Amino acid sequence: MAKNGKDGMLDHKSLTTKQSAWFGVFIISVIIISGICSVWNITLRNNNAGNKRAAIILNKENMNKEINYYLKRSDSLHLENPIFVPTGVFIDAVKFLSSSDILMSGLI
Repeated sequence: MAKNGKDGMLDHKSLTTKQSAWFGVFIISVIIISGICSVWNITLRNNNAGNKRAAIILNKENMNKEINYYLKRSDSLHLENPIFVPTGVFIDAVKFLSSSDILMSGLI
């Protein structure tokens, strides 16, 4: 710390420099915190994860229910019927060769 002569007190120039440095740190912190809050606000406002409909289909009956749901939904909204593309994963066999090696066979 810069001291002013015999009395051991801080001189005015040193005190002003420290105050302006802390003021700059404070302003930068406020800008960063407001940026973080803005990103949180945008993310929470536009998060539609709760509205999405996800289903695990294990058999033909559940698949037909899901297809009928989407067909009825598109009719109620006066839209064209969706095109259903058959996709999925069928695991035929799993064999654990070791604690870190797995052998899987099936269809995609």
